Amino acid sequence: MKTRPFLSFFVLLLLAPVARADVSVAVLDFGSSESARDLAEDFGTLFEFALGMQDGILLVERGQLDSALDELARGSSGVVGPEYAGKVGQLTGAQVLVSGKLLKAGDDWVVISKVMGTETMRLFPAKVTFSDEEEIGDAVESLAVQVAAEIRDHRHELLAGSGEDSGSLNALIEMAEGVELPTLRVIIPEVHIGTRVPDPAAQTEVIRVLREIGFTVLDGGSEEEAEVLVTGEAFSEAGLRIRDLVSCRARVEVKAVEEASGNIVFSDAENAAAVDTAEFIAGKSALQRAGGKVAPELAEKLIDLSR
Repeated sequence: MKTRPFLSFFVLLLLAPVARADVSVAVLDFGSSESARDLAEDFGTLFEFALGMQDGILLVERGQLDSALDELARGSSGVVGPEYAGKVGQLTGAQVLVSGKLLKAGDDWVVISKVMGTETMRLFPAKVTFSDEEEIGDAVESLAVQVAAEIRDHRHELLAGSGEDSGSLNALIEMAEGVELPTLRVIIPEVHIGTRVPDPAAQTEVIRVLREIGFTVLDGGSEEEAEVLVTGEAFSEAGLRIRDLVSCRARVEVKAVEEASGNIVFSDAENAAAVDTAEFIAGKSALQRAGGKVAPELAEKLIDLSR
């Protein structure tokens, strides 16, 4: 197998973060006919609480979601189409939207739910049926478990650039097997618009992951020459503020240069959004997501070049 010193850069952003992070989810009001509106409202409220109790789910605060929908002049109709899902995700930081509708089918009540990725627009359905309003508690719990399972099982399809997916990581490690890993120097300064960040989260995470995988990462002050120089820029900016929450948009631009030849072997950029009560944390989370989105393309390109 032909070895290229820049191959190791493929894991630079792919593994950030290594740990599987919670998925931010926004639950829209459940739609229904006028006569069943109260039941639909009760079901939606209970469902949102039950879903929030599931592992790996981080709910977007209801007031923030409603304000974001107002910004889009959509209201809470129970269904938000793909053309609006991305905008809602940008305003709230939600990676997944869950919408639903309560329907009467004979003597039974049927709740149809849609799980949609705000970045990929991929959609997965879930359904629950109950015959009596006294059974609503069991129905709510059943739907919450289903929806949480859909999010876990289809995480890779729902989230753009979910590079921490273990299947993708294992496949890339297998593809790179037998390649001698080079020494690296990583320089990715980070700015939250108007403020230089003294301890860049992106660079720190990249170095941590690379070292954990087995790469030798040289300190910035080392006189030893690296085989691959990884540089880039990462910046975030505050966006919409709703009550105590703030959304941030971020952009990560990455370039890899083979030091021996000076050739630029990869150059790309990605955007992402996140929300938190703290502006800087929201910015760092958005930067982390943007890095994850660019990683798969980077990995595929560099592995192809190394063959």
